[in-house]
Amino acid sequence: AKANEQIAKLQANASKIASRKASRNAIEAFGPLLPEFLGGSADLAPSNLTLWSGSKAINEDAAGNYIHYGVREFGMTAI
Repeated sequence: AKANEQIAKLQANASKIASRKASRNAIEAFGPLLPEFLGGSADLAPSNLTLWSGSKAINEDAAGNYIHYGVREFGMTAI
């Protein structure tokens, strides 16, 4: 039910925006509904808009939901 509400909101507010912005809007809408949601980016997180308000960096305790890969893109493919 909540997912359908979020889809309706995203569609109602649809406009001609960059795909990375549309993606961020979807991540912001669905991230809170999906506790298993895991994301990450190389060193371009600010420009590709993958960081969202619920992002918490994964560090030694692995309690987060966002991986900062740095410039090691090959690490992204290994996972």
